[in-house]
Amino acid sequence: MCTRSRLTILLAGCLLIASVDPTTAQDPPPSDTEQPVQEDKKPAGAKPPLKVFGVIQADFYAGDAGGSDGEDSSFFIRRARLGARGVLTDRIGYRVMVALDGTNSDTLASDVRTFDAYVDVSLTDSLQLRAGQYKYTFDREGRRSAAALPLITRSRVANALAGRLGQAGGAFRDVGVELNGSASQWSYTLGVVNGNGINKRDNNNDKDVYLRASVEPFSGLNLGAGLFEGTSVITGAESDEQIVTIDAMYERGPLAVMGAFYSASYSRREAVDVEPEGFYLVSTYRVRPRVELALRYQDFDQDSNSPGRSFDSVDFGATYYFEPRGRWGGLKASFNYLARSAEAAATSSVWEERGAGIVGDANDVFLARLQVLF
Repeated sequence: MCTRSRLTILLAGCLLIASVDPTTAQDPPPSDTEQPVQEDKKPAGAKPPLKVFGVIQADFYAGDAGGSDGEDSSFFIRRARLGARGVLTDRIGYRVMVALDGTNSDTLASDVRTFDAYVDVSLTDSLQLRAGQYKYTFDREGRRSAAALPLITRSRVANALAGRLGQAGGAFRDVGVELNGSASQWSYTLGVVNGNGINKRDNNNDKDVYLRASVEPFSGLNLGAGLFEGTSVITGAESDEQIVTIDAMYERGPLAVMGAFYSASYSRREAVDVEPEGFYLVSTYRVRPRVELALRYQDFDQDSNSPGRSFDSVDFGATYYFEPRGRWGGLKASFNYLARSAEAAATSSVWEERGAGIVGDANDVFLARLQVLF
């Protein structure tokens, strides 16, 4: 599918969202950010206590590994995260989080890695500085907590482009500084990072830069865009990188619709340029306080300059909340079915984030998850 067709589909979806009568729209929940800090009310001058939080995701997947070395099905722990956050003064806060799950996608070996370790400083009431290792504010889906996604997996294009933010990163995180501000209906972000991923120093003399801006024209609708410019060192050679994303989200009562388009260019010095791109459109509907259904279409071309490397999928999801507390907390069970297809040269996997590689003919996958967030 060509870029013009993808943009047409995405823009048509945005226009459909915007055509809904805004007069009955409700304020959206804080779903485009990390889990908000819920501090206990204390007397004036008292310092709030340290908050400990965590998430456990026990998963199962089943699919045809297509003759590769990977298994067709498995139980495993996708995430086991533990963290703490708090404030030192009215204008200084902090957050630390470690991953206790197996972060090696091939062996699922158990290890401990630092994911978040940063300090927030409120420069003014509408301007905040963040420094350390953190989840960067670049795109909509990547910024959302993995514990609050509409389906078990993020879209492939978000994982591949925003998740790495170049070719050397990972986990939607990096080390650097980020400035966040707001004015009226607008919010904006400017960040500078190493561009080499988590728990690493920079491996070149260039720093990577990203920008994001979003606007809420009326209650319930949010439009956003992000731009990334960076440099990576891949197999000893430098590569200039650029990623652009535009996105939209609308929430009204039990209905939520979200879509995004991504386009990247990796200009490899001494090698052929690579230009991946793709989009997704996902909708959720809370049919009952404890039951939510989800439907997503996603399309990802691993290199628009090379034929036969396109992947697409229609994904179905159902989530049961044992406690009707929304996406932020409690116990929930999720079940997904991914109806996938891929062209001959496209690489895929049994499980989008964990599993053996497959070239072409991506097979359907069933996913299940039991999650507790505390």
